[in-house]
Amino acid sequence: MTAQDERRESAWPSGSGPLLLGVRHHGPGSARAVRAALEAARPRVVLIEGPPEADTLIPLAADEDMRPPVALLAHAVDEPGRSAFWPLAEFSPEWVAIRWALEHEVPARFIDLPATHTLAWGREGAAAAEPEGPTSTAEEPAQQAQGETIPEAEAEAEAEAEAEAEGERTGEGAGEAADENAGDGGAGSAVDTVRVDPLAALAEAAGYDDPERWWEDVVEHRGTGGDTFAPFAALEEAMGVLREMEVTGGHDRDTVREAYMRLQMRAAQKEFGDDEVAVVCGAWHVPALREKRTMVADRALLKGLPKVKADMTWVPWTHRRLARAS
Repeated sequence: MTAQDERRESAWPSGSGPLLLGVRHHGPGSARAVRAALEAARPRVVLIEGPPEADTLIPLAADEDMRPPVALLAHAVDEPGRSAFWPLAEFSPEWVAIRWALEHEVPARFIDLPATHTLAWGREGAAAAEPEGPTSTAEEPAQQAQGETIPEAEAEAEAEAEAEAEGERTGEGAGEAADENAGDGGAGSAVDTVRVDPLAALAEAAGYDDPERWWEDVVEHRGTGGDTFAPFAALEEAMGVLREMEVTGGHDRDTVREAYMRLQMRAAQKEFGDDEVAVVCGAWHVPALREKRTMVADRALLKGLPKVKADMTWVPWTHRRLARAS
């Protein structure tokens, strides 16, 4: 039986378009669910939220010496102190998706906004704050996708804070909340947009005071009821309601990131077929990727973006840093 035949036997209905798997970054339950969905659907390509400059680095994840936690490191070539990290652990859905694709000889591609723009945005923020020009000490910390931009000048303070917290941590592998859980509304969002944690809103609606407990009960320890894809559909519907209510849990410029992701998704559909594409991304983005937007409109959002020359590599990471970010 071929992989294509196996896919046709799955519960992923033909003609439904790309399989959008909304996840919580570093969520063990999300990671298990992603693997189960990919096994059932057998897509011909896997698209993952992350910087596309790292596409050439994906095959290295198959090396036996590549043991997570690890992180993708992007830095500005002319200003190495300007950098961003995309951490991955064994329980990260994105890492599971990468490994599944490599094991099944299926292409895996990152589809978030390129790091060349992410890093340039940080430079613009520094320039605005300091009219005489940006310096390594004036850089604006930010987060894009899973990546955390860490200015050089913050290194000492960060190390000190980590040392102070040393004896206070429990459960180093706790993982971080989704990138969708904090930050400003996407570019172009309404002025009166309510900025809240979307997971907290869902948890409160379900009668939970603690969004982490809600996530564990409803997502991390969920049962599929025999339908591998049902939980993803339910989460997509919930996130769609929050976005319609103008509740935002995303970062600045989310609309630009999502426009880029839609363009990459369309390109993959054209190359592999509408029903052959799986996308693994933060749950907050799924409704936006499902929207029907024209290519012209999406390209217009990307026109004139600032950019810097960027380079990327894999670096070691730690569970302590993952837990500290949660």
